[in-house]
Amino acid sequence: MKRNTALAAICSAALLTSAAVGAAAIAQTPSATAQADAALKTAIANAQRAAAHKVRDAHRHPGETLAFFGIKPNMTVIEISPGSGYYAEILSPYLKSGGGKYIATGNPIASMADQAKWGTQIYVPFNATSAPLAPAGSADVVLTFRNIHNWMWQPNMLD
Repeated sequence: MKRNTALAAICSAALLTSAAVGAAAIAQTPSATAQADAALKTAIANAQRAAAHKVRDAHRHPGETLAFFGIKPNMTVIEISPGSGYYAEILSPYLKSGGGKYIATGNPIASMADQAKWGTQIYVPFNATSAPLAPAGSADVVLTFRNIHNWMWQPNMLD
């Protein structure tokens, strides 16, 4: 029963976050939206991104995906389990361009250590006993991509 309750809580939080982000996206002015769109396109086209990641763009549609979630460059965004950094390579410089903040779980991504190029990344632990990822109310959006199937088999993650 605990697994179902935890999974329901995760899904509910994701839905509520999506609804809140959608409302915030609607409130943006056209010029602010155009500037954010240009900055996002610049981050996606960034020559410093890994070639293996750029090849995936045609299938993952990162611009459309992040626009759907209402991500803006002035936000504080937490990415849970960024893996090899596909979205981190886009989000970190995009958020840097607008004064936002990128927070991720796990270990720092070695290829993104140069903060002048990538912006500042904050890494926090994420496991069954870790503390909150950020102070309450400090993050605008919490994202995770292609990860729930990984957590289902980790001891205590859904308890």
